[in-house]
Amino acid sequence: MEQIITGVAAQRTPFHARAATTTAADVMRPPLTTVTQYDHVAAAAYLMRHAGTTALIVTDTQTGQPAGLITEADIAHAIADGKDVNDVRVNAVMTTRPATTTTTTIRDAATMSRLSRRTREAVSR
Repeated sequence: MEQIITGVAAQRTPFHARAATTTAADVMRPPLTTVTQYDHVAAAAYLMRHAGTTALIVTDTQTGQPAGLITEADIAHAIADGKDVNDVRVNAVMTTRPATTTTTTIRDAATMSRLSRRTREAVSR
């Protein structure tokens, strides 16, 4: 049986209503590649390049839990400061205690980012 519908616009939930209920975990990128806090900064840069990302989660070597975040900007600052990325460890340049969120809405996550003046947040499912 064929059904023909004319003159009826497709009904979709308005964007603002969807944004109010969609969580950050629903739209996040795949899990980030990780690096340990005692790895060399050069290794972190290599992993970023090959993973096609601009940030890595830094894990604590003893617990395996997130300890921070290292970004392209952190690496650029280290180089600008004259540090040798083959000698410097990730824990010397990483961002500790990055903003994190779990099941907050996209709107709330954006507000948190704006208020903390951070451009990245770690999202855990």
